[in-house]
Amino acid sequence: MRNSRWRVCVAAVVVACAGPTGPDAGLPYVYALASCGPADGPAVTLTFSGTPYSGERVSPPYVLMTVYRPPTDLAGRTYTFDRTGDTASGVMIDASGAYVGAVTGTLQVDRVTGDNSVVAYVNAQLPDGSRLRRAFVAPWRIALVACG
Repeated sequence: MRNSRWRVCVAAVVVACAGPTGPDAGLPYVYALASCGPADGPAVTLTFSGTPYSGERVSPPYVLMTVYRPPTDLAGRTYTFDRTGDTASGVMIDASGAYVGAVTGTLQVDRVTGDNSVVAYVNAQLPDGSRLRRAFVAPWRIALVACG
């Protein structure tokens, strides 16, 4: 009995520690914008940054995570960010404004509110070794986008 409790405890610790490692990326702000997918279809881009949304161009460093679906189709799904970019893609831009590399991990969208804010959980490894792992609400921001 005692031995089986120990195994359960170890298994719980292993599961709790699974996922991206490294320090938090320090990008506390996130917002959602309409964007375009690779075939000019509708998409949603989440911007994680160190500064709040101002309506101006985002200041580096930041992470962009784009899901190739309209906001009405996001809820209740998990999107995988990997090197294939089939349904989603993510990139990191460093403090100098240079492209650092692709983001890997998952984005689990719980729901999209009436104003298109995205309620989700991100679990992602960034190319600089840091991570984004947290629940968030990304308020929807209006952007002029013309796809196609």
